[in-house]
Amino acid sequence: MRYRIRITQVQVADRSVLAKDEEHAMEKIRAELNKPYGLLGRWETASTEAEIVAHEPSEGIIPTIPGESPLLMSIKDTATHLGIPAGRVYELVNTGEIDHVRVGRRTYVSRAAVTKFIETNTRSGYQGADPL
Repeated sequence: MRYRIRITQVQVADRSVLAKDEEHAMEKIRAELNKPYGLLGRWETASTEAEIVAHEPSEGIIPTIPGESPLLMSIKDTATHLGIPAGRVYELVNTGEIDHVRVGRRTYVSRAAVTKFIETNTRSGYQGADPL
């Protein structure tokens, strides 16, 4: 099973700034933080939190995200989930190897069709010619 985990880490650092008052000191710090490599130096981790935001069950390939689980995927999303180019997914749809749904001019593939395609095309063992 594969899990998607969101990690939040809080880091703290102490700095000394020369300024005429607190407002100008904070402006200098904000300006430094906006730089791509601002405030280089020692940072200490104050806290770290991790939470599971999605998982992919072993019987399917589509991650189950609470509240965000579409039944249909675009060709591009289908290609991403299968790990193949979108052009190849279009070929599979056009030859009928993957069932699809048309909504207007758009083509979608259901999660069930992707799972069926994988189950149908899964092979085990050596598929080449018989060894001598």
